[in-house]
Amino acid sequence: MDLPLISNFVQSAVDAAMAEYVAPKSLTLDLKNMLVGDDFKKDTDARGVLIIRIKRAYDFKEGDSGMLLVKQGSADPYVTISWAKFGKPLWSTRVILSEMEPCWDETAFVLVTPEALNVDERLRVQLWDSD
Repeated sequence: MDLPLISNFVQSAVDAAMAEYVAPKSLTLDLKNMLVGDDFKKDTDARGVLIIRIKRAYDFKEGDSGMLLVKQGSADPYVTISWAKFGKPLWSTRVILSEMEPCWDETAFVLVTPEALNVDERLRVQLWDSD
C-alpha cells in the first residue's frame, strides 16, 4: 500500500534495520586525542620495546616443519617474530611472491612484558614459505 504516513514510517524502519547489517560502517576517529592519549589507556606494564628491522634474505637452506622449503628455484617468503617459549607469532612481514632474495625493509616493535622476562624468554625470528 502506498499510504503517505505509513509507507514513510515503514521505509525508514526498514532502512534503519538494514543499516545495522550493512558493511562497512563509517567510523570517525579524533587523531589528535589518540596521539596525545586523551581518553585512552596510558599505562602499560611493559618493561621495554624491542625494535627489530627485517631487511632482506638470501642463501635459503632447505628446512623442515613448515619452515622455508625451496621448490624448483622459487619461494614466497615471509618472516615471523615470536617468543620462543610462547610460540604465538607477534609480528609478520608481507609475503613477497616468487622471490629467492626478498627485500622487505620492514620494522617491528615488540613489547617486552614482565612475563617474558620472568620465564627468561628468547626472541624467535623465522623465515617461512607461504605455500
